[in-house]
Amino acid sequence: ELRQQPYRILAVNDELQVVVLNSGLDDGVRPGMTWSVLSSERVVAKLRVIEVRPLISAAVVILSGVVALLLAHTSRPC
Repeated sequence: ELRQQPYRILAVNDELQVVVLNSGLDDGVRPGMTWSVLSSERVVAKLRVIEVRPLISAAVVILSGVVALLLAHTSRPC
């Protein structure tokens, strides 16, 4: 079960279109999960988790225009 917490994007790699999330296996995150990235409660991007470690995870951007703008936005599982 996914823990409720304020999820954040910790890092963005524009070239690879990958972001690092501040949640991982210990929080219930699993590969293949889809996340929404929010800005003022509006969905601005979608992510798919590709790698999970105990405290962080990596996700690829599957819907968005500008990845660099995602840093510091909140995210949540879809």
